[in-house]
Amino acid sequence: MTGVQTCALPISTITGLTIEERTAQRLVAGVLLNYSDARLNQAGQVLNRTPSRTLRNQYVFGRDDGIWRVAAFRPAS
Repeated sequence: MTGVQTCALPISTITGLTIEERTAQRLVAGVLLNYSDARLNQAGQVLNRTPSRTLRNQYVFGRDDGIWRVAAFRPAS
């Protein structure tokens, strides 16, 4: 007998973006987003979904060989 397999699917929508700091090598962005997640069964049907909530996060990007990469992330107050 095999168990029921499920997968969690995060669902995010960016509702706001502000550049808080910018230099040639560093970028800090404040992001406002709505977040929820859904659990799916093997057939891809939604079994349950968490209520959407608004989050405010801050992302720090650094330039590495000409490519912007996420260097840090933290919840913002």
